[in-house]
Amino acid sequence: MAPLRTPQAARVRLSAVLQQALGAHDQWLFDLQGWQDRAQAARRARTSFNAPKPRVPPPLLIQASTGLGKSYQIAQIAAQRQTPLLFLTATRDLRDAFVAAVGQAGGQAQAYSGRAHAPGQPHHCQRIEDGRSLAAKRRIQQPLLCRRCKHGLREQRDFYRAVGSDRQLARIQSVIESAGFHEEIERTTACNWIAHQRDTRSAPIVAAHYASFSSALAQWRQPILSADDLNPPDLPRLIVIDETPPLAQTVTITSEDIAQWSAQLGPAIERARADQTKAELLLRMAEREESRKLAQADIKDANRRLASCKAAQDLLPLLAHWIAESAHAADDRPIDPQPGVQQWAQDRLV
Repeated sequence: MAPLRTPQAARVRLSAVLQQALGAHDQWLFDLQGWQDRAQAARRARTSFNAPKPRVPPPLLIQASTGLGKSYQIAQIAAQRQTPLLFLTATRDLRDAFVAAVGQAGGQAQAYSGRAHAPGQPHHCQRIEDGRSLAAKRRIQQPLLCRRCKHGLREQRDFYRAVGSDRQLARIQSVIESAGFHEEIERTTACNWIAHQRDTRSAPIVAAHYASFSSALAQWRQPILSADDLNPPDLPRLIVIDETPPLAQTVTITSEDIAQWSAQLGPAIERARADQTKAELLLRMAEREESRKLAQADIKDANRRLASCKAAQDLLPLLAHWIAESAHAADDRPIDPQPGVQQWAQDRLV
């Protein structure tokens, strides 16, 4: 397609292309929801369902000069159509500007933020330092922190009480008692972070920084208003990337890094074994189904950590050998690592 010479002509074409893209996504969501409903009905009736899943519309790349108003036009069209949309930006200022533009166009958008120090703000996590410690050790934060956090348990208890779900409320009360928070839960402030996550999932239009992208953020979910709406289906958002994000990252590994990881493996294995023993003891002592499920999840997590540590013990010497060979390679030609080393490095270091 030939470039347009006047800004006004470019804006007109850009608007038409954007309307067409959002319309195609809306139609695909409509077809997808119908396909999901028919598949669910077939499962309930125990009959076969072989209809093909609706195909995702192709991606769209728009190259336009600075100052054309791309983001503003997207905000206007999104506010009018309310298409489930995730708008990714390079900076937080651009994120906030997009949210403001949607508001000026008569719509409403949610600005998504990660955990941070900010008491009273939607993204405030009262145990952020514990979360950073877990992240530094490359552990999964949600099972190890949020599931046993008294602030998160208070928020969930209040939420299920508000929507009138007696079954979920009883489950949370059981977890609170088993965690030993029964007496102090009333004095505990509810977690803003979990509420922020829920509000973001149900907001049709979300703006976020590139680094905040996740598969959960890319899904839209109907707001939960009653106990009958606790498991609404997820529908994919239209993902709009404002400007081109960095698509590559250079990872540097030295022999010093390998020595440090090797020194950390022993204590990590001991911690995992201790957690495994504790969880197995709790499982044997558990009297309620929820307590058993929590103990089983802890055992699964400890087993995963043990397997990861043992795999690292096997692969770190091979990784060190590959680095040494690469450093002494003739004519500065790189040497590809063995497949096992390459996959481990990709999973653990990138």
